[in-house]
Amino acid sequence: MRIRLPDDDARRLEALVKSARRPGKYLSGSGWIRGAVRVALEDDDIAARIADAAPDTGHGGQRPGAGRPTKKLSAPQETNEEADDRI
Repeated sequence: MRIRLPDDDARRLEALVKSARRPGKYLSGSGWIRGAVRVALEDDDIAARIADAAPDTGHGGQRPGAGRPTKKLSAPQETNEEADDRI
């Protein structure tokens, strides 16, 4: 999973990773995020706190066709009923 973080959030994550180091245990930023996800899956209160702290980006939910240009139709397409009538 690749997540592009804004510079401010990337700096915060880097500081958090450094502060969370334990003797004999080093977590990368992605390891820290995976650990946070696992804990959130096990604890509804932590999951709710994370959701409340997350920025509202408006990117949630399904986005059919995301990233693909809209098809431009050169002529109106026939309906299934029109195709049946032709047959």
